[in-house]
Amino acid sequence: METLFASNNCKNDLPFPLKHQVHLIGALNRAMEKDMVATSYILEGERGSGRYCLASQFAKALLCSYRNSIPACGECVQCKKIEKGVHPDVIRIEHDERYIKISEVRYLAGEVYKKPNEADLKVVIIKDAERMTEEAVNSMLKVFEEPPYNVVIILTVVNSSLLPATIVSRSIHLFMSGIPTQSVVEHVVEMYGIDRDKAEVLVGATGGDTGLIDE
Repeated sequence: METLFASNNCKNDLPFPLKHQVHLIGALNRAMEKDMVATSYILEGERGSGRYCLASQFAKALLCSYRNSIPACGECVQCKKIEKGVHPDVIRIEHDERYIKISEVRYLAGEVYKKPNEADLKVVIIKDAERMTEEAVNSMLKVFEEPPYNVVIILTVVNSSLLPATIVSRSIHLFMSGIPTQSVVEHVVEMYGIDRDKAEVLVGATGGDTGLIDE
């Protein structure tokens, strides 16, 4: 199974979408500071709200050698390996297919019970987790019912009601704020140096999804 890692728009300084999620970042940072990180998190929000970017930043902060907070240092070996997509203790399911297949989840479920390779824990990120097939969900239930102590699972979703209650009830559920359209337009103008009219067309064409815009 292919594992994919942090995208280029997740920089050390807070990327644009996360500047609108400071309340959630504060909650995650407090959990890390107090050593009260949960086994599983659900990041729910509309497309473009920064769900996947926050998951990536959280993974870096959890494994960072120098700064266990968001944003992480970005300079240590752990951070650099995550950015380059070669960290063996960060496992992701991320693709554009319609469904997340049972073969992918079985691989993941097997990996979480193995000891971390380099860090003190493993981080698993499943993008658009509501796309798991029923068989894939069933394969994951044991992980949520009997979670390893040294694994943090992060699910990003648009609609958590499509997840089974067993998973939702065993996760910390965080809701991402929507980003105002005008803020996205201003970001595009500043980032790409285009005029406001063109920026508004681009934002409208992508539905304000900052991930699509940055591509």
